[in-house]
Amino acid sequence: MTPIQIVWIYDRDSARHPFIQIGAETLRRCGFKVLLIDGADKPHAEERDRISPFSRLKMNMRYESVCAYIDKKAKGAPPRGLLKFFSRLMRLRHDAVDFWITHIKGAAAIFRNESDIVISSRPQSMLFSFISARITGRRFVYYPFELYGEQAAQASRFIITVERVILQLGVDMLITQNTERAHVYHRRGHKGPVSIVPNYKPRRNSTAMAPDDHGDLRTMIGVSPETRIALYAGVLGPGRWLDDLAQAALLLPEKRVMVFMGPQKDWWRSHEAEFTTAAVAAGKLFILPPVPEASVIKWALGADLGIAIYSDEVLNNIYAAPGKLSDYVFAGLPIVAPALPTIEPLIRDLKIGICFHDPGPEEMAIAINKVLDRPKKDWAPALKEASPALAWELNETRFIKSVIGATP
Repeated sequence: MTPIQIVWIYDRDSARHPFIQIGAETLRRCGFKVLLIDGADKPHAEERDRISPFSRLKMNMRYESVCAYIDKKAKGAPPRGLLKFFSRLMRLRHDAVDFWITHIKGAAAIFRNESDIVISSRPQSMLFSFISARITGRRFVYYPFELYGEQAAQASRFIITVERVILQLGVDMLITQNTERAHVYHRRGHKGPVSIVPNYKPRRNSTAMAPDDHGDLRTMIGVSPETRIALYAGVLGPGRWLDDLAQAALLLPEKRVMVFMGPQKDWWRSHEAEFTTAAVAAGKLFILPPVPEASVIKWALGADLGIAIYSDEVLNNIYAAPGKLSDYVFAGLPIVAPALPTIEPLIRDLKIGICFHDPGPEEMAIAINKVLDRPKKDWAPALKEASPALAWELNETRFIKSVIGATP
Protein backbone atom coordinates (compact mmCIF):
# COMPACT_ATOMS: atom_id res chain seq x y z
CA MET A 1 0.00 0.00 0.00
CA THR A 2 1.41 3.39 -1.01
CA PRO A 3 1.93 5.61 2.05
CA ILE A 4 0.17 8.96 2.31
CA GLN A 5 2.48 11.68 0.98
CA ILE A 6 2.56 15.14 2.57
CA VAL A 7 4.38 18.33 1.62
CA TRP A 8 4.79 20.88 4.41
CA ILE A 9 5.43 24.45 3.23
CA TYR A 10 7.34 26.88 5.45
CA ASP A 11 9.21 29.72 3.79
CA ARG A 12 11.80 29.97 6.57
CA ASP A 13 14.20 27.39 8.01
CA SER A 14 11.97 24.54 9.22
CA ALA A 15 14.83 23.08 11.28
CA ARG A 16 14.58 26.10 13.57
CA HIS A 17 10.87 25.59 14.25
CA PRO A 18 10.38 22.98 16.99
CA PHE A 19 6.73 22.28 16.29
CA ILE A 20 7.22 21.73 12.57
CA GLN A 21 9.93 19.25 13.49
CA ILE A 22 7.70 17.59 16.10
CA GLY A 23 4.74 17.42 13.71
CA ALA A 24 6.78 16.03 10.83
CA GLU A 25 8.38 13.41 13.07
CA THR A 26 4.95 12.37 14.36
CA LEU A 27 3.60 11.89 10.84
CA ARG A 28 6.67 9.93 9.74
CA ARG A 29 6.37 7.60 12.72
CA CYS A 30 2.91 6.75 11.44
CA GLY A 31 4.41 5.69 8.12
CA PHE A 32 3.54 8.83 6.13
CA LYS A 33 6.06 10.40 3.75
CA VAL A 34 6.70 14.05 4.67
CA LEU A 35 8.68 16.46 2.49
CA LEU A 36 9.53 19.84 4.05
CA ILE A 37 9.69 22.61 1.44
CA ASP A 38 11.30 25.54 3.23
CA GLY A 39 13.57 28.57 3.05
CA ALA A 40 16.71 27.32 4.80
CA ASP A 41 19.86 29.16 3.76
CA LYS A 42 22.20 26.17 4.07
CA PRO A 43 22.18 23.45 1.40
CA HIS A 44 20.50 20.21 2.37
CA ALA A 45 21.54 17.94 -0.46
CA GLU A 46 22.06 15.10 2.00
CA GLU A 47 18.48 15.36 3.24
CA ARG A 48 15.96 13.42 1.22
CA ASP A 49 13.00 14.82 3.15
CA ARG A 50 13.72 18.55 2.82
CA ILE A 51 14.33 20.97 -0.04
CA SER A 52 14.77 24.75 0.24
CA PRO A 53 13.48 26.62 -2.83
CA PHE A 54 12.39 29.55 -0.63
CA SER A 55 15.99 30.33 0.36
CA ARG A 56 16.95 33.97 -0.21
CA LEU A 57 20.58 33.64 0.85
CA LYS A 58 22.12 34.72 -2.49
CA MET A 59 19.53 37.47 -2.89
CA ASN A 60 20.21 38.81 0.60
CA MET A 61 23.96 38.71 0.05
CA ARG A 62 23.55 40.69 -3.19
CA TYR A 63 21.29 43.22 -1.48
CA GLU A 64 23.69 43.71 1.44
CA SER A 65 26.64 44.07 -0.95
CA VAL A 66 24.88 46.79 -2.96
CA CYS A 67 23.77 48.59 0.22
CA ALA A 68 27.35 48.54 1.51
CA TYR A 69 28.56 49.98 -1.82
CA ILE A 70 25.96 52.77 -1.69
CA ASP A 71 26.89 53.61 1.92
CA LYS A 72 30.56 53.74 0.95
CA LYS A 73 29.89 56.06 -1.98
CA ALA A 74 27.62 58.24 0.16
CA LYS A 75 30.37 58.37 2.83
CA GLY A 76 27.94 57.57 5.63
CA ALA A 77 25.44 60.29 4.71
CA PRO A 78 21.91 59.59 3.44
CA PRO A 79 22.17 58.76 -0.29
CA ARG A 80 21.14 61.50 -2.71
CA GLY A 81 20.51 61.79 -6.41
CA LEU A 82 21.41 58.68 -8.42
CA LEU A 83 22.56 56.80 -5.28
CA LYS A 84 19.17 57.45 -3.68
CA PHE A 85 17.42 56.13 -6.80
CA PHE A 86 19.48 52.93 -6.83
CA SER A 87 18.94 52.51 -3.08
CA ARG A 88 15.17 52.63 -3.51
CA LEU A 89 15.35 50.37 -6.55
CA MET A 90 17.29 47.73 -4.62
CA ARG A 91 14.87 48.00 -1.69
CA LEU A 92 11.95 47.41 -4.10
CA ARG A 93 13.70 44.43 -5.63
CA HIS A 94 14.57 42.97 -2.22
CA ASP A 95 11.11 43.46 -0.70
CA ALA A 96 8.92 42.65 -3.69
CA VAL A 97 10.65 41.08 -6.71
CA ASP A 98 12.85 38.68 -4.72
CA PHE A 99 9.85 37.69 -2.59
CA TRP A 100 7.83 36.70 -5.64
CA ILE A 101 10.75 34.90 -7.29
CA THR A 102 11.30 32.66 -4.27
CA HIS A 103 7.60 31.94 -3.87
CA ILE A 104 7.21 31.05 -7.54
CA LYS A 105 10.12 28.64 -7.06
CA GLY A 106 8.33 27.25 -4.01
CA ALA A 107 5.12 26.79 -5.99
CA ALA A 108 7.03 24.97 -8.71
CA ALA A 109 8.48 22.64 -6.07
CA ILE A 110 4.99 21.87 -4.79
CA PHE A 111 3.83 20.97 -8.29
CA ARG A 112 6.91 18.82 -8.97
CA ASN A 113 6.55 16.76 -5.80
CA GLU A 114 3.49 14.57 -5.81
CA SER A 115 1.54 14.41 -2.57
CA ASP A 116 -1.89 13.83 -1.14
CA ILE A 117 -1.81 16.69 1.37
CA VAL A 118 -0.35 20.20 1.45
CA ILE A 119 0.31 21.88 4.82
CA SER A 120 1.12 25.59 4.93
CA SER A 121 2.33 27.28 8.13
CA ARG A 122 2.81 30.92 7.12
CA PRO A 123 0.40 33.24 5.29
CA GLN A 124 3.35 34.50 3.21
CA SER A 125 3.54 31.10 1.51
CA MET A 126 -0.18 30.41 1.70
CA LEU A 127 -1.20 31.80 -1.71
CA PHE A 128 0.79 29.48 -3.98
CA SER A 129 0.35 26.56 -1.56
CA PHE A 130 -3.43 26.94 -1.72
CA ILE A 131 -3.50 27.42 -5.50
CA SER A 132 -1.25 24.39 -6.03
CA ALA A 133 -3.40 22.25 -3.76
CA ARG A 134 -6.63 23.26 -5.45
CA ILE A 135 -5.31 22.79 -9.00
CA THR A 136 -3.97 19.33 -8.21
CA GLY A 137 -6.91 18.27 -6.01
CA ARG A 138 -4.89 17.86 -2.83
CA ARG A 139 -6.12 18.32 0.73
CA PHE A 140 -5.06 21.73 2.07
CA VAL A 141 -4.28 22.20 5.77
CA TYR A 142 -3.48 25.62 7.22
CA TYR A 143 -1.38 25.31 10.39
CA PRO A 144 -0.08 28.78 11.39
CA PHE A 145 1.89 29.42 14.58
CA GLU A 146 1.47 33.20 14.68
CA LEU A 147 -1.54 35.50 14.33
CA TYR A 148 -0.32 37.40 11.30
CA GLY A 149 -1.13 41.11 11.46
CA GLU A 150 -1.39 40.95 15.24
CA GLN A 151 2.35 40.91 15.97
CA ALA A 152 4.84 43.57 16.97
CA ALA A 153 6.45 43.45 13.52
CA GLN A 154 4.87 45.46 10.71
CA ALA A 155 2.54 43.36 8.57
CA SER A 156 1.85 43.47 4.83
CA ARG A 157 -1.68 44.52 3.96
CA PHE A 158 -1.46 42.31 0.89
CA ILE A 159 -0.59 39.20 2.95
CA ILE A 160 -3.37 40.01 5.44
CA THR A 161 -5.83 40.17 2.54
CA VAL A 162 -4.50 36.94 0.98
CA GLU A 163 -4.98 35.05 4.24
CA ARG A 164 -8.53 36.33 4.72
CA VAL A 165 -9.57 35.61 1.14
CA ILE A 166 -8.26 32.04 1.31
CA LEU A 167 -9.92 31.45 4.67
CA GLN A 168 -13.19 32.68 3.18
CA LEU A 169 -12.75 30.48 0.11
CA GLY A 170 -12.31 27.56 2.47
CA VAL A 171 -9.41 25.44 3.69
CA ASP A 172 -9.92 21.74 4.38
CA MET A 173 -8.62 22.05 7.93
CA LEU A 174 -7.36 24.83 10.17
CA ILE A 175 -5.07 23.78 13.01
CA THR A 176 -4.39 26.34 15.72
CA GLN A 177 -3.12 26.38 19.29
CA ASN A 178 -6.11 27.45 21.41
CA THR A 179 -9.78 28.42 21.20
CA GLU A 180 -8.98 32.13 21.46
CA ARG A 181 -6.90 31.95 18.28
CA ALA A 182 -9.62 29.88 16.62
CA HIS A 183 -12.10 32.71 17.29
CA VAL A 184 -9.73 35.16 15.58
CA TYR A 185 -9.66 33.00 12.45
CA HIS A 186 -13.45 32.70 12.51
CA ARG A 187 -13.65 36.50 12.57
CA ARG A 188 -11.30 36.53 9.58
CA GLY A 189 -13.77 34.45 7.62
CA HIS A 190 -12.92 30.81 8.29
CA LYS A 191 -16.07 28.68 8.37
CA GLY A 192 -14.60 25.20 8.04
CA PRO A 193 -13.36 22.69 10.61
CA VAL A 194 -10.88 23.73 13.30
CA SER A 195 -8.58 21.51 15.34
CA ILE A 196 -6.97 22.73 18.57
CA VAL A 197 -3.43 21.37 18.96
CA PRO A 198 -1.51 23.19 21.75
CA ASN A 199 2.20 23.94 21.48
CA TYR A 200 3.31 21.19 23.84
CA LYS A 201 6.58 19.27 23.60
CA PRO A 202 6.91 15.46 23.49
CA ARG A 203 7.24 14.08 26.99
CA ARG A 204 9.09 11.01 25.75
CA ASN A 205 12.07 13.24 24.89
CA SER A 206 12.40 14.40 28.50
CA THR A 207 11.75 11.09 30.24
CA ALA A 208 14.43 9.44 28.11
CA MET A 209 17.14 11.64 29.67
CA ALA A 210 19.39 10.23 32.35
CA PRO A 211 19.18 12.09 35.71
CA ASP A 212 22.66 13.58 35.22
CA ASP A 213 22.10 14.39 31.53
CA HIS A 214 21.96 18.16 31.82
CA GLY A 215 23.97 21.26 31.11
CA ASP A 216 25.85 22.51 34.14
CA LEU A 217 24.07 25.86 34.47
CA ARG A 218 25.56 26.71 37.88
CA THR A 219 29.09 26.06 36.74
CA MET A 220 28.47 28.11 33.60
CA ILE A 221 27.48 31.22 35.59
CA GLY A 222 29.72 30.48 38.60
CA VAL A 223 27.22 30.53 41.48
CA SER A 224 27.10 28.43 44.65
CA PRO A 225 24.83 25.38 45.07
CA GLU A 226 22.71 27.42 47.52
CA THR A 227 21.94 30.13 44.97
CA ARG A 228 18.43 29.96 43.50
CA ILE A 229 18.22 30.52 39.74
CA ALA A 230 15.26 32.01 37.83
CA LEU A 231 15.67 31.04 34.17
CA TYR A 232 14.24 32.79 31.14
CA ALA A 233 14.90 30.57 28.11
CA GLY A 234 13.62 32.21 24.96
CA VAL A 235 14.09 34.85 22.31
CA LEU A 236 15.83 38.04 23.46
CA GLY A 237 13.73 40.50 21.52
CA PRO A 238 10.90 43.03 21.71
CA GLY A 239 7.39 42.33 22.94
CA ARG A 240 8.46 40.36 26.04
CA TRP A 241 8.96 42.98 28.79
CA LEU A 242 12.59 41.90 29.06
CA ASP A 243 13.63 45.43 30.08
CA ASP A 244 11.36 45.21 33.14
CA LEU A 245 12.39 41.63 33.80
CA ALA A 246 16.08 42.64 33.82
CA GLN A 247 15.27 45.38 36.32
CA ALA A 248 13.42 42.84 38.45
CA ALA A 249 16.68 40.92 38.83
CA LEU A 250 18.04 43.83 40.89
CA LEU A 251 15.14 43.41 43.35
CA LEU A 252 15.92 39.76 44.15
CA PRO A 253 17.52 39.14 47.56
CA GLU A 254 20.92 37.65 48.16
CA LYS A 255 21.59 34.22 46.65
CA ARG A 256 18.85 34.66 44.06
CA VAL A 257 19.81 35.42 40.47
CA MET A 258 18.29 35.49 37.01
CA VAL A 259 19.55 33.95 33.77
CA PHE A 260 18.55 34.98 30.24
CA MET A 261 19.35 32.31 27.65
CA GLY A 262 18.36 32.60 24.01
CA PRO A 263 18.98 34.01 20.53
CA GLN A 264 19.44 37.78 20.36
CA LYS A 265 17.37 39.89 17.98
CA ASP A 266 18.53 43.24 16.57
CA TRP A 267 16.37 45.09 19.10
CA TRP A 268 18.16 43.36 21.97
CA ARG A 269 21.61 44.10 20.61
CA SER A 270 20.68 47.78 20.18
CA HIS A 271 19.04 48.30 23.59
CA GLU A 272 20.48 45.65 25.91
CA ALA A 273 22.95 47.96 27.66
CA GLU A 274 20.17 50.39 28.61
CA PHE A 275 18.49 47.99 31.02
CA THR A 276 20.89 45.12 31.76
CA THR A 277 24.16 46.86 32.67
CA ALA A 278 23.34 47.45 36.35
CA ALA A 279 21.94 43.96 36.95
CA VAL A 280 24.85 42.26 35.18
CA ALA A 281 27.41 44.37 37.07
CA ALA A 282 25.71 43.49 40.37
CA GLY A 283 25.92 39.77 39.60
CA LYS A 284 22.12 39.44 39.60
CA LEU A 285 21.67 38.80 35.88
CA PHE A 286 23.59 36.45 33.59
CA ILE A 287 23.13 36.47 29.81
CA LEU A 288 23.97 33.22 28.03
CA PRO A 289 23.96 32.24 24.35
CA PRO A 290 21.18 30.01 23.00
CA VAL A 291 21.36 26.25 23.23
CA PRO A 292 19.85 23.78 20.74
CA GLU A 293 16.11 23.29 21.18
CA ALA A 294 16.64 19.66 22.18
CA SER A 295 18.97 20.78 25.00
CA VAL A 296 16.71 23.37 26.67
CA ILE A 297 15.31 20.89 29.18
CA LYS A 298 18.78 19.60 30.01
CA TRP A 299 19.98 23.09 30.89
CA ALA A 300 16.73 23.98 32.68
CA LEU A 301 17.33 21.11 35.10
CA GLY A 302 20.00 23.29 36.72
CA ALA A 303 17.55 26.12 37.51
CA ASP A 304 14.89 26.52 40.21
CA LEU A 305 12.21 28.45 38.33
CA GLY A 306 11.18 29.03 34.72
CA ILE A 307 9.96 32.35 33.32
CA ALA A 308 7.59 32.49 30.33
CA ILE A 309 6.92 36.11 29.42
CA TYR A 310 5.08 38.05 26.70
CA SER A 311 3.82 41.62 26.69
CA ASP A 312 0.10 42.30 26.30
CA GLU A 313 0.60 44.87 23.55
CA VAL A 314 -0.50 42.70 20.61
CA LEU A 315 -3.09 39.97 20.18
CA ASN A 316 -0.49 37.41 19.12
CA ASN A 317 1.01 37.73 22.62
CA ILE A 318 -2.26 38.03 24.50
CA TYR A 319 -3.29 34.66 23.05
CA ALA A 320 0.20 33.23 23.45
CA ALA A 321 0.82 29.49 23.23
CA PRO A 322 4.34 29.07 24.64
CA GLY A 323 6.01 25.70 24.23
CA LYS A 324 8.37 26.66 27.07
CA LEU A 325 5.66 25.69 29.57
CA SER A 326 6.28 22.06 28.64
CA ASP A 327 10.06 22.48 28.85
CA TYR A 328 9.89 23.96 32.34
CA VAL A 329 7.40 21.44 33.70
CA PHE A 330 9.35 18.49 32.27
CA ALA A 331 12.48 19.92 33.92
CA GLY A 332 10.66 20.18 37.25
CA LEU A 333 10.56 23.98 37.34
CA PRO A 334 7.61 25.99 38.72
CA ILE A 335 6.66 28.85 36.40
CA VAL A 336 6.28 32.62 36.64
CA ALA A 337 4.34 34.23 33.80
CA PRO A 338 2.06 37.19 33.04
CA ALA A 339 -1.65 36.76 33.66
CA LEU A 340 -2.59 36.34 30.01
CA PRO A 341 -5.94 34.64 29.22
CA THR A 342 -4.34 31.57 27.62
CA ILE A 343 -1.65 31.13 30.29
CA GLU A 344 -3.04 32.13 33.70
CA PRO A 345 -5.89 29.53 33.87
CA LEU A 346 -3.45 26.75 32.99
CA ILE A 347 -0.89 27.71 35.63
CA ARG A 348 -3.58 28.34 38.24
CA ASP A 349 -5.56 25.14 37.65
CA LEU A 350 -2.49 22.91 37.51
CA LYS A 351 -0.93 24.72 40.51
CA ILE A 352 2.45 24.93 38.77
CA GLY A 353 3.44 28.53 39.45
CA ILE A 354 2.35 32.14 39.93
CA CYS A 355 1.18 34.80 37.47
CA PHE A 356 1.69 38.55 37.82
CA HIS A 357 -0.82 41.16 36.64
CA ASP A 358 1.39 44.27 36.62
CA PRO A 359 4.30 44.12 34.15
CA GLY A 360 6.49 46.35 36.31
CA PRO A 361 9.76 45.07 37.83
CA GLU A 362 8.35 45.11 41.37
CA GLU A 363 5.44 42.78 40.60
CA MET A 364 7.68 40.46 38.60
CA ALA A 365 10.17 40.26 41.50
CA ILE A 366 7.36 39.60 43.98
CA ALA A 367 6.06 36.68 41.90
CA ILE A 368 9.56 35.24 41.45
CA ASN A 369 10.30 35.50 45.18
CA LYS A 370 6.98 33.89 46.11
CA VAL A 371 7.83 30.87 43.99
CA LEU A 372 11.42 30.67 45.24
CA ASP A 373 10.29 31.02 48.87
CA ARG A 374 8.95 27.49 48.57
CA PRO A 375 11.56 24.70 48.26
CA LYS A 376 11.72 23.18 44.80
CA LYS A 377 10.65 19.79 46.19
CA ASP A 378 7.35 21.32 47.38
CA TRP A 379 6.44 22.08 43.76
CA ALA A 380 7.43 18.61 42.54
CA PRO A 381 4.10 16.74 43.07
CA ALA A 382 2.02 19.29 41.13
CA LEU A 383 4.61 19.48 38.35
CA LYS A 384 4.74 15.70 38.06
CA GLU A 385 0.95 15.52 37.88
CA ALA A 386 0.81 18.32 35.28
CA SER A 387 3.47 16.77 33.05
CA PRO A 388 1.14 14.47 31.03
CA ALA A 389 -1.35 17.32 30.53
CA LEU A 390 1.33 19.48 28.89
CA ALA A 391 2.71 16.75 26.63
CA TRP A 392 2.46 16.59 22.84
CA GLU A 393 1.47 12.93 23.13
CA LEU A 394 -1.92 14.00 24.52
CA ASN A 395 -2.82 15.59 21.17
CA GLU A 396 -0.91 13.38 18.71
CA THR A 397 -3.95 11.49 17.48
CA ARG A 398 -5.96 14.68 17.03
CA PHE A 399 -3.09 16.23 15.07
CA ILE A 400 -2.72 13.22 12.76
CA LYS A 401 -6.44 13.01 12.16
CA SER A 402 -6.60 16.74 11.44
CA VAL A 403 -3.87 16.45 8.83
CA ILE A 404 -5.07 13.37 6.98
CA GLY A 405 -8.80 13.80 7.59
CA ALA A 406 -9.36 10.32 9.00
CA THR A 407 -8.56 8.32 12.12
CA PRO A 408 -5.10 6.76 11.65
